[in-house]
Amino acid sequence: MDDYGMTFVYALAGLVPLIIILIINNYIASQFQEVAEKKGYTETKYKWICFFFGIAGMLLVVALPDLKLRQSVSEKTIPKKAVNNDELPDL
Repeated sequence: MDDYGMTFVYALAGLVPLIIILIINNYIASQFQEVAEKKGYTETKYKWICFFFGIAGMLLVVALPDLKLRQSVSEKTIPKKAVNNDELPDL
């Protein structure tokens, strides 16, 4: 092989791992987007945050509060017991 052929092979050898890493990173970011959707966040920005910021973005998604759980808890309001002021102690 001539010098041009070897340069092409070296460039291709460096490009293939980069493409594989980007594919894996995209898959992981998509999984974290699904986690964000399960928590009630429908924006696709969480996928891109995970894609570009890596572990910091993943930690952000993990730390997001669960909006669906919060909504279901607020819907199940427990009726409060009526308090008679005569029962309260004097302070």
